[in-house]
Amino acid sequence: MTLKIHSKRPQLPLDSLFCLPASSVFDKVSVLKYTGLAPSTRSSGTKVYHGSKQGSNYLRWILTQVTWANVRKEPNGTIGNFYYKLKKKKGNAKAIVAASAKLLRIVYWVLKEHRPYQS
Repeated sequence: MTLKIHSKRPQLPLDSLFCLPASSVFDKVSVLKYTGLAPSTRSSGTKVYHGSKQGSNYLRWILTQVTWANVRKEPNGTIGNFYYKLKKKKGNAKAIVAASAKLLRIVYWVLKEHRPYQS
């Protein structure tokens, strides 16, 4: 399956998210790592870095845009409540990335269990 956003943009292979070799363990954590939304911390000397740049920048961008749309359309839904609660504590940017990761976990389980999404 391929999601085509715009004719001038690259096509996004969604099959690669859910079709890995049988030898690899592919769970919700692997999905987050694949997209670069998994929380990570690394340090060098006295500096500490948070976040990951691994994964597809395009896929990460799409997920944040979808999350923004979900938050605007359903502010009292599962993702909206999570976003606004976290926004008070961590700020806008961290909250939207965390909400994107939550939305991706929801999408993973919806596709894995073949169930409709209920907010």
